[in-house]
Amino acid sequence: SHYNEMISNPEQMPRLLQTAIQHAIGRGGVSVVSMPGDIASKPAPEKSIEHALVTTRPTVRPGDDEIDQLCRMVDEAKRVTLFCGSGTAGAHAEVMEFAEKIKSPVGHALRGKEWIQYDN
Repeated sequence: SHYNEMISNPEQMPRLLQTAIQHAIGRGGVSVVSMPGDIASKPAPEKSIEHALVTTRPTVRPGDDEIDQLCRMVDEAKRVTLFCGSGTAGAHAEVMEFAEKIKSPVGHALRGKEWIQYDN
């Protein structure tokens, strides 16, 4: 899981639940919130979420200078092999299109197997 926390006081619930939801959405995975029975039997605070939930994942990309440098390296290389990890999640078609364009074989790291392997 991306987030694992135990509520030890009912007053923690709104903040911990919001944090758990944000981690699950932002990191695209599981959040776990545990609550002992004695805490669960106490009244919940009448408090709403303090901040709006962010429901879209942020776009993370290298800077323009880094992209330009990579393009020059690919253009100048005799051969290129793409070695892909979990950062390729959700970008299988784009990786394969790029590999075909530069005539590159594609390998994968252990955490990239589910995103690349199935039809490479």
